[in-house]
Amino acid sequence: MAGEKLFHVGVKALLTRPDGMVLVMKTGSFKDDEAHWDLAGGRIEEGQTEIETLAREIEEETGLTDFGEPEYFGSCISNIQIPLDDGDKVGLVLIAYKVPVPDDVQIVISDEHNEIAWVSMTEAAERLTYKYPKVFTDLLKP
Repeated sequence: MAGEKLFHVGVKALLTRPDGMVLVMKTGSFKDDEAHWDLAGGRIEEGQTEIETLAREIEEETGLTDFGEPEYFGSCISNIQIPLDDGDKVGLVLIAYKVPVPDDVQIVISDEHNEIAWVSMTEAAERLTYKYPKVFTDLLKP
């Protein structure tokens, strides 16, 4: 429909240790997008629920299969758009869940990322500003 914006829906994991540190992951460049910090997660596939997608993406991007109960954290429309193969772009709606993990958790980084860091919520807010709007990053600040 003319004039209407299309969106994909993604689910993100705010993986959080008991000490309050949050996992952020640096992406490689994606199509025409520059490298940036992000949270583990990805787009919902047909037939999957948000939580199924969350579990799949956490395992694919971190190797984790054992983690605590996800708790809804917040949602937003991303600052970036996703380029499609035909040259069009779609918006991205992100739904984030806080997911507890143990202090001694071992991350196996996927080939989608080239760097990870455990950072404070405040530092995560700063690193995520490329992809996430202020309304979302403000939720991370104390």
